[in-house]
Amino acid sequence: MALQAPGGNVYNTSANAYNGAVGGTQGAMAQNAMARPMLGGTATATANNANVTNGQAQGYQAFTGVGQPGYEAGNAWGGGYTAATMGPVRDVTAAQLANTDMSQYMNPYQSQVIDQTAADMERARLIAQNQADDAMTAAGAFGGSRHGIANAETNRNYYDRLGATLGGLYNTGYQNAQQAAFQDISNRMQGDLANQQADLTTGQANMNAQNQARMTGANNSLAASLANAQAQTALAGQRIGAENTARQFGANANNQMSQFNAQSANDMARFNSGLQSDTSRFNAGARNDMARFNSGEFNNFQQNQFNNQMTGAQQLGGFSSLGFQMGNTISDRQAADGAQARQLQQQIMDAAQRQWADYTGTAATGLAGLQQGVAAGKTSTSTSEKQGGLLDFLGPFL
Repeated sequence: MALQAPGGNVYNTSANAYNGAVGGTQGAMAQNAMARPMLGGTATATANNANVTNGQAQGYQAFTGVGQPGYEAGNAWGGGYTAATMGPVRDVTAAQLANTDMSQYMNPYQSQVIDQTAADMERARLIAQNQADDAMTAAGAFGGSRHGIANAETNRNYYDRLGATLGGLYNTGYQNAQQAAFQDISNRMQGDLANQQADLTTGQANMNAQNQARMTGANNSLAASLANAQAQTALAGQRIGAENTARQFGANANNQMSQFNAQSANDMARFNSGLQSDTSRFNAGARNDMARFNSGEFNNFQQNQFNNQMTGAQQLGGFSSLGFQMGNTISDRQAADGAQARQLQQQIMDAAQRQWADYTGTAATGLAGLQQGVAAGKTSTSTSEKQGGLLDFLGPFL
């Protein structure tokens, strides 16, 4: 598409040159697109396939020791013990005072004491009575009623005191016998309790000693049984481990030997295959080099033609660009000349406006001079008030 601009024939010529350069470049590119490089022939290298030798893995059967003598786990046993029982314990019998013979606790000298007391009291009564008889005789009343009453009172008091005294003596003897009986009953009770507690303590101690001895024996038997079972189990485990280690060693040795033999066979096969492949690749490489050389010469010829076309197109484009730049330069100079002409016209118009302003301002200038002359010729001034009008306001400016 041709460029259009109001620049004159020079600008159109530059644009036409630029469009021609573009067209030449596009044509060279079209020729380059139509050029096809010649491809060199390819040779395929062939090699014989190497046969891979596979190693045979040798496994092993784990040895468990089941059913084999000397490889079974040990068994522990605990005998336990039979608890000892306590022996017989004596019973406690509670005695009763009612069932106790009190005679054995009575004072054996009680009769002598009571009889002597009664005799002493009787002797005292007789002495008192004799004294009373003497007194009655001296008074002349012996044998009288007064004498009888006095003897009766004396005898009554004697027997009262004798009964009370003998009763007290008998009661004291019984109380002492009863207290002694209670003391024996309590002592027998305490003895029975002590004997029973002694039987319990002795029986408990004997029972605990027997149980402790039996328990110690049972624990020792259990500990020995556990130790023997653990030792037997550990020995069986070591034997099984040693057997499995030997079997694993043999299997590993067989596997390593099989891998080594297979590796050797594979290395030889790869070596022979490599020799054949190297020969085939060398021959194929030689053929490919020749084909690439022939193809490269033809491609270089086509590339030279393409380069020549591109060089011509670039030169044509350079010429077109030079004409386009010259047209732009001329157009810039024409624009500069137009600007100078406009500046001159503006200066002329400004001068005309100033002249017109001088012409129109001449009348005002003359009137101002006249007003100044009139003002200078006045000899007196007077003052009067009047309403200012438009002329009065504009007077100083006229």
